[in-house]
Amino acid sequence: IENKVGAPTAEPSEILAIVGNMSSQTTLDDDSSPHMEGSLTRQLEQIAMAHGGRVALHGRLFAQWLHYVFPRECPFPHKTGVAAAVTPSEFGENYIASDEEMKKHASEVNASQIPATLGKEELQWMSQWS
Repeated sequence: IENKVGAPTAEPSEILAIVGNMSSQTTLDDDSSPHMEGSLTRQLEQIAMAHGGRVALHGRLFAQWLHYVFPRECPFPHKTGVAAAVTPSEFGENYIASDEEMKKHASEVNASQIPATLGKEELQWMSQWS
């Protein structure tokens, strides 16, 4: 993105035009363009408003925005000191759930509590913004 812009900051419209031409691998067999309309566009504009109309391409907020545009390709950038990476072995020898544990957990799910359809807006899927 920075190569296309030619600067470490960009206006939201520039970013939207560049990112809109990128593709995201949604499945092993399918690449698609990201869906940036609505909340994502507004969030990018809010980031820019807080920084004089431009978005810092190396900033944490832009990295968070990229995570929501490309959730499989871009990791969520937590604030420093908020999250720590741990390896499975740090949980001891029983860090992998057994088949019985997985079946028990799956059997306890109450299907009536799962709504039939929810859009991203209803899920407040961007509630992690910090």
